Amino acid sequence: LPEASWGKTLKEEERGTLVDVPLRPLRLMDPPLRLQRVGDWLLSSSKRWRFTAFTGAERLKGEWWLGGFERDYFRVETNEGETLWVYTAPVSQGDEHGPKGLWLHGLYD
Repeated sequence: LPEASWGKTLKEEERGTLVDVPLRPLRLMDPPLRLQRVGDWLLSSSKRWRFTAFTGAERLKGEWWLGGFERDYFRVETNEGETLWVYTAPVSQGDEHGPKGLWLHGLYD
């Protein structure tokens, strides 16, 4: 949740600077799109991307009283200049999209 992603400090920050604000994509898939990784390719049922960089992981968790989830998110740069927001769930815990899958959750503009 956005309200859980910040903390108040007594230290005053310079105006006009953002500190440790993770970038999020503007377009989200609902539901997320299942992917398969083959070498340096990500494949969906309708599209394929050749990736040049796979950075992360950033672990995001949801509250247990709302169903809970735990996912590791990655920013994936493609050779066509696209940036994808991809996640996988830890093997020990699944969510509604399965424990071992790789999922496309968003696209950066």
